[in-house]
Amino acid sequence: MDYANSFSEHQLLADNTDALVYCDLIAPQLIGTTMVRFLRTFNIIVPEDYGVEYQFENVYYVPVEKRMFRDIRIEILNLAGERVPFTDGKAPLKVVLHFRRVITH
Repeated sequence: MDYANSFSEHQLLADNTDALVYCDLIAPQLIGTTMVRFLRTFNIIVPEDYGVEYQFENVYYVPVEKRMFRDIRIEILNLAGERVPFTDGKAPLKVVLHFRRVITH
């Protein structure tokens, strides 16, 4: 995935301490003037000796573009388009996606 072109749009939404979460499974959404596969942001500044667990209060449901898939690609990038390093070795990174079936009439 190439999200580098979307970062200037996201600067309106996030400051330099935020991580941007993207997923190839979802349908592109309009962020600013660009269509991107963007899930949400979270703050990446924490004290060195502090473990971090993010549990988002609100679950966001976004349209899923792929109906069949074997793998899901998640990228967590900073505003410069670089992968956010999770190298402290204290705990693995875990991302939980929640799906719900859309009822059509």
